[in-house]
Amino acid sequence: ELSSDNGVTWQETHLLGEPVTHAWRFWEFPWQTPSEPGKYCLMARATDSAGRTQPRVRVAEYGSYMINQWLPIEVQVQ
Repeated sequence: ELSSDNGVTWQETHLLGEPVTHAWRFWEFPWQTPSEPGKYCLMARATDSAGRTQPRVRVAEYGSYMINQWLPIEVQVQ
């Protein structure tokens, strides 16, 4: 899923390729580029086959072993 409003709403993305156990997958999303130039923040999250969704913040007890929280991706529209 993809959010362009800081995680308030989420939209489905299209997964590419075949699923592989415990592996990342590429995805695509037809994001409508804003008409106003500026910096925008996109966030992606995944949900596994058991319905568990990535958390918004990092789980501290995992240490640096697992970083699975939402990570903001800043884009510049010109």
